[in-house]
Amino acid sequence: MISLTCANCQTTLDVDDAFAGGVCRCQHCGTIQTVPRAGAAQKTLYKQKARPETIGSGTGLDDLANVVTSSGLNSGRLRRPRQDEGKKKFALLLSIAAGVIVLLLIVLAVLMMRLGQSSVPTVQQGVPTITQPTNTEPNFLNVPINESNVAYVLDRGDSSREVFDSLKNAAFASIATLGPGRRFQIIFWNNGEDFSFPLGQPIAASADNLNAARKSLEDVSAVGRTTPKSAIEKATLNNAQVVLLVTAKAWDLDETFTQEVLILRGSSKFKIHTFAIGDPGMGNALKSLAEKTGGTFQVIDKAGLKEVAGR
Repeated sequence: MISLTCANCQTTLDVDDAFAGGVCRCQHCGTIQTVPRAGAAQKTLYKQKARPETIGSGTGLDDLANVVTSSGLNSGRLRRPRQDEGKKKFALLLSIAAGVIVLLLIVLAVLMMRLGQSSVPTVQQGVPTITQPTNTEPNFLNVPINESNVAYVLDRGDSSREVFDSLKNAAFASIATLGPGRRFQIIFWNNGEDFSFPLGQPIAASADNLNAARKSLEDVSAVGRTTPKSAIEKATLNNAQVVLLVTAKAWDLDETFTQEVLILRGSSKFKIHTFAIGDPGMGNALKSLAEKTGGTFQVIDKAGLKEVAGR
């Protein structure tokens, strides 16, 4: 064994001979020093410095805390300033608000598009849509209509074939002037079968009902020999207040026709306005019928009918 004295704390140390010429650490003060060979001087390689009592309690955690404090890396410097956190929150709120506004604008645009589409009338294939004109007094072929329940009694026989489409369109144009506060029904003279629109009771002269009439009557044509008997009966049963009776064969009618219509009218008080299309011939029967019911008689040529009807 080699005995040597600690160069720092003067404690006698016993070191194994195998460490001769090497180094050892004092187990009391921690000083590192050489282990001398025989005849060699002892040297101190490291001397642990004494720590002030104010540094800490001696534990590793206290020492670490003191090191951090002495370095200036205190909790205030390690934390991100609260001002930065506030800015981030404010930016997040702005982003959310902007997203909500964009979403609301999209929803509003979709609603406006749907409303715009719903206000546009549907056009059936091959069926022009009729809209009601404004500031137009109710009339048929320029004859004023003051009543609220109107029956259009139209001849659809061979004599009306050339102008039949124009006649229907003239009726549609007249219905467009009535307004939804009045009711209408189109009743055709019988040519082997009865037909009217609507089939039952008169309906309001609204734009939708007018377009429905146009579509329903698109394929109705003029053919054969006709009589107004069943049409007048239907107008009477449906409490018509005015009848607009139109034919292109005034030349073929006589006083018998007038008396027959008056009998069918019975005790009803509706007016009958009569219209002769083209050559009225004698025309006395239609004129007489209008006078006896408080109506008017009018002759309209084919060109004039097409002009009024728009085709």
